[in-house]
Amino acid sequence: MDTVRQQIPGAADGRGGGAGPWVLAGLALLSACSGPRPIRLPAASTWSPAPAALASGSPAGEGAAAGESISPAPLGGAAAGGGVVVIDLAQALALAAESDLEIRIAVERAQEAFAEADLVAESLYPSLSLGLRRGHRDGSFQTTAGSFLEVDARQVFRGPSVELSFDPGRAVFTRAAARERAEGRTFGAMTAFQGAMLRAGLGFVDLQEAHALLAVASQALERAEELVGDQRSRRTAGAGHEGDLQEALAQRSRALDRLLSRKAQAQTASARLAEGLGLDPQGTLVPRGGELTALEMVALDDLSHLTELALERRSEVAEARSGLRAAERERTLQTWRWAIPTLEGVAEAGEVGADDDDLEHTQAYSVALQWDLGATLSGELHRSSAREREAGFVLEAVRRRVAREVAEAYGESGAVRERCAVLAEAERSAGAALEQAALRFANSDRLLMELQRADSLLTALQERRVGALAEYCRSQLVLFAAVGGGGDGDLSTLLPDAGPVRGR
Repeated sequence: MDTVRQQIPGAADGRGGGAGPWVLAGLALLSACSGPRPIRLPAASTWSPAPAALASGSPAGEGAAAGESISPAPLGGAAAGGGVVVIDLAQALALAAESDLEIRIAVERAQEAFAEADLVAESLYPSLSLGLRRGHRDGSFQTTAGSFLEVDARQVFRGPSVELSFDPGRAVFTRAAARERAEGRTFGAMTAFQGAMLRAGLGFVDLQEAHALLAVASQALERAEELVGDQRSRRTAGAGHEGDLQEALAQRSRALDRLLSRKAQAQTASARLAEGLGLDPQGTLVPRGGELTALEMVALDDLSHLTELALERRSEVAEARSGLRAAERERTLQTWRWAIPTLEGVAEAGEVGADDDDLEHTQAYSVALQWDLGATLSGELHRSSAREREAGFVLEAVRRRVAREVAEAYGESGAVRERCAVLAEAERSAGAALEQAALRFANSDRLLMELQRADSLLTALQERRVGALAEYCRSQLVLFAAVGGGGDGDLSTLLPDAGPVRGR
């Protein structure tokens, strides 16, 4: 307030000095009308297998050790260098929820939409101003009768003024439409959260698959090393054939080549997962527990129920509904725009006179009620109606896409589960065949080709089983996302309160 007084000398004296409380009240009112909203996204733990509401109750994977945590690397910071980091699915999901940039962008877009809704609300409040106005006219002046006069007129005014422009249609319908769009952006933040969780889960499964294939390649190399040692022992003892030794050496080289390729794949999977989690990509991420196990996220029992669940829980559907409701509000406003008046009022109270030393108290008021009957009303109505129909089509398109995604993920998960069972049985048979071939080969050096063929078959089936198991895990994650997993089913709990919350 000291600054205001310095800018307008004498404004605090006499009858014009009551402006201070007006200014404070206006500033307090504006401060109460804006501020960030708390966007309530679910916790990352809601994506940990297996939620009781959707899955068949399989135990979740091993969690982090007591006191152990992983923090994302600071963005733009110096690389921390190499190093091995052991991570599990729960930690990967938690890091993604904390550091995924798509979530942060979506949350800020929701905050922007709520700020736009605040702007609509704030424009409905009276405008309060405090200032000094001076006017001077010297020379000819035309009167309302058309004659000209020579004048030398001065006027000084200082004091507060209040301007009010109240549009009931904007107050009801435009504010409601802005709120609906802001809520839609909140559901968009939920969509970003779901996407981040899915990407983190898929990236972790890729890492698990790469290390499982690396283990298969290591076992194949060990068997190839044993075969080379056996052939060398036979040659030293004067038995066997040089061609068999060279063939065993070639088999070992092929196994080593596969191992090196699997190591490169594991490093690629590590770097890609680290990027999504905000970790140093120069380090090496290793899945906790080692063995790849099936993720049971959603029970494959009733496709119709899962589709209904998805249409109820998917944030994309809720976002499209918000868009439709916003379009309905705007179409209703344009339908009744011609009948809804606008109220405008101006009030001034202060001091006026020829100069600062000769001021007298003055006050002025004016009120106007106006109806807009312009030629654009029809066009605005047609445009808002088209937008409403478009929003309805968008909602239907989203519903169809959601139903298709659930059906695809459901079918994929069921088919891959059957493949896993078939390949597991085939792997057991191939392992037994390799054992029998090894027994026969121990008694005859003429069965090397049979042993190698059995070994190659076992390796191939092990790799296919690992691939099918990883594919099943991915399909379960995709199906979990398709049915709207990761929340409690009540999307309204994501929405902030109607009023803003100051601070973060």
